[in-house]
Order: sequence, then structure tokens, then C-alpha cells
Amino acid sequence: MSTTESPKSLEKCLQGWRCVLVQAYPLITWDKPYYPYILSGTIATIFLIIWLSNATILTTFSLIGLIVTIADYVVPLISTHYLEPRFWQDSDEEKYKKIVYHISQGSQTISSFINYLKDLKSSNSKIYFPILFISLSFSAWIGNLVNNLLLTFIMVNFIVLLPGLRHHGYIDKAHEQVRGIFAKVLGGSKKKD
Repeated sequence: MSTTESPKSLEKCLQGWRCVLVQAYPLITWDKPYYPYILSGTIATIFLIIWLSNATILTTFSLIGLIVTIADYVVPLISTHYLEPRFWQDSDEEKYKKIVYHISQGSQTISSFINYLKDLKSSNSKIYFPILFISLSFSAWIGNLVNNLLLTFIMVNFIVLLPGLRHHGYIDKAHEQVRGIFAKVLGGSKKKD
């Protein structure tokens, strides 16, 4: 699938969800200043329910799978029969295409990172192995120290808040700060040599 075909095929796949996506887009990109709090509060409530129910991992994943399956059946059915024909406008279509483009860009970023790792493995395995080994060892150490549910809560929160962080430029600011820190550290070590 080429990069030009990816948004069009994704647009077809998400056709039944387009009303929901257009309505959720302002919430996910934080059009109002209190939207991140609503998102985080909702996620915290869901994780509190999971924590209080003390369900096993298999039960939790099965229930999540059931909810996703039911939503995947019911949402397109409701949106095509009741919402779409009456309320869909040209501005909604533009928003939908913008949402699909952003989802496609996120998918391509993940795919590019995986391809980068594959290329690094084949071209420079002496760097690939230590980087992967240290990263996975650090991840395993953190996973051993911190409760799994808390780690999952933090990751889910970050993933849900990521579109808003990106939309408001916080990701770019953080990226620039990290680059500056690395430049100072690497520049300082070169001066000492």
C-alpha cells in the first residue's frame, strides 16, 4: 500500500465511524481548555473500575474485546441509519478527511520506526543489539518496580492525550528541549576531550 493510497483505504474502513470521529475530534484535540481533564478523568474512572473489579488479565481483555466488538457493530449501524443523512455537511467531510489524514500519518510514523529498526539491524547490528538490549532491560526493570496497571494507565493516558499534545505544539517543544539537552551533553563531552 503506497502512501497516497493509505488515506483513501483508511477513509473507506472508517466510513461507519465518521460521525463519531468528527464529533470526537474537538475533544481529542482539546478545543476547550477543560477537555484534557475530561479525557483523563474518563480514563481514570475506567481504570478505577478495572482495579476495583480485580479481574484477571484474560477477563479484562475479553471484556475489552466484547465492548470493542459491540461498538464496531452498533456504531456504524446507528450512524448510517439515524445520524448521517440528516446532519452530514461539507465541513464535516473536510474534518473527516483531516482526521483520516492524521490517523494515516500516525500509522506511517509507526511503520517508519519499525522499518528504521529493521534497517539498523541489517546495516549495523553492533549498534542495534546494545540499543535494543538496554531499552528492553530498562523497560523490564521499570515493569518490575511499578504496578502493571499503573504503567498501563500512564501509557493509555499518554496515547489518548497525544493528539491534543501534538495539536497544541507540546510535542514539538519537548522534542526541541530534548535535542538541546543532547546537543549540550554531546557538545560538552567533545570540549572535554
